[in-house]
Amino acid sequence: MDDEANVPEANVPEADDQDWKDHRFDEYALAVGWIAGLWSQIEAGLDEAIWELANVEIGPGACITSHIGSIGGRIRAFMSLIDYRGATTEQAKYWNGLFVKVEGLGRRRNRFVHDAITIGGESGILRRRQVTADRKLVFDYLEADLAQMKDLQNELRSTSVTVHESYQKLANELPPWRHTPREQRPANFLLRRLPQDIDPS
Repeated sequence: MDDEANVPEANVPEADDQDWKDHRFDEYALAVGWIAGLWSQIEAGLDEAIWELANVEIGPGACITSHIGSIGGRIRAFMSLIDYRGATTEQAKYWNGLFVKVEGLGRRRNRFVHDAITIGGESGILRRRQVTADRKLVFDYLEADLAQMKDLQNELRSTSVTVHESYQKLANELPPWRHTPREQRPANFLLRRLPQDIDPS
């Protein structure tokens, strides 16, 4: 039996678009959407790189990276993996530099995505409320600057491409895996083995 068929429909009156949406926010909301979407491309690209660097299939890899909640965690995992895979000092230096830029973009992204937006009742000016406390409190209402948002969109788009292309180059330069993950384990490596299965040698 389909349980959904027995659920009564909610008696919600039709609402005019103006009842819940102020169109004066439209341009800002669209810009926020682009910023969030472009940032997600960078995160997704790093997730896929981590799966490949760790030599795991997409499913198990996604089970792991879906629990890395920040860009900082992804960067640390990525850098640890390329070091483990034999990246050169020059390669590591390049990626550290690129990730400094990525983290800076992420901080700018966070402000536009997470700051509350207000509008002046008389002036109609959009302002975002910035509240941060990174060793110093910042609590201010800043006029929304759509030009800055457009610049950030362009930087996110170009950086996403740079991350992708740079990783493809790195992947071709790193030493290949010599064995499957299970074959790389030392002979005395124990994983979910019963006591009677343990080989004391």
